[in-house]
Amino acid sequence: MASQCNATCKWNYASVEGGWPESFLAALGAKDQLSKWPETVAPLGRRIGSLTKQAAAAMGLPAGIPIGEGGIDAHVGLLGLNALEPYKMGLITGSSNVMFVLAEKPVFSPSLWGPYPELILPGKWLMEAGQTSSGSVINWLVENLLAATGSGLEAKDGLLASLEEQIQGVEPGCGGVVMLDYWPGNRTPRRDPRAKGLFFGLTLGHDYRHLMRSPYEGISFGTRHILETLRAAGIEVREAAAGGGGLRRRPVPDARRGGRQHGFGGEQNPAARNRRAVRA
Repeated sequence: MASQCNATCKWNYASVEGGWPESFLAALGAKDQLSKWPETVAPLGRRIGSLTKQAAAAMGLPAGIPIGEGGIDAHVGLLGLNALEPYKMGLITGSSNVMFVLAEKPVFSPSLWGPYPELILPGKWLMEAGQTSSGSVINWLVENLLAATGSGLEAKDGLLASLEEQIQGVEPGCGGVVMLDYWPGNRTPRRDPRAKGLFFGLTLGHDYRHLMRSPYEGISFGTRHILETLRAAGIEVREAAAGGGGLRRRPVPDARRGGRQHGFGGEQNPAARNRRAVRA
């Protein structure tokens, strides 16, 4: 048995077109692979069995508990975030960021991933986007600063807390220093594994605080770039629900100040909302 969530996202399973991609496999000369794939594909949450006595004893749980079909970790996170309304974005933060939006109709864009039919809910299409590195950039920077001082990793949390306190005094815009969060490439919207990370705009007037603050702003603007790409594809994100390790970090001031305010959830500009969502 296979998870419809996993099969749709990773194996080109399409429930709306009959299931497995038989014509695609035939074109590759690999149609015989179907005989090796699961015959049954179960949607997310369907009861597929019960907890056995042996497993229950090992885990200290009652036997007979219903077992439901699972799915990919981040995708299942949409349920926990309650980001199930059309055009309500689910944002999972951490070492990388991933964004999901459910839509009533399929949207095809070379800058996004999907559309995935009925991956989460029947009759809904999932669009996916993401930043390959977000909190991992900040982690990379802090660990390199630690290495330069000869300190061990046990000092990392304290150093990060101190740096986050110090960068509160740096004005939004970071004195013109810009960071692109493409350390291991760009997932969306450029979809380029060869893209490289960048610090740009440094002068002798900048110091370590600008280097530390610029990733927070760069990650926020990377999220905003994805929001603008979704909107350009016809997906008008109106609200977001965020979760993940990035929300445990202290926020920095808004990544931009002034200018035209863009509606996003009704009360904040995108940079402010993104900054809250990606503080990692």
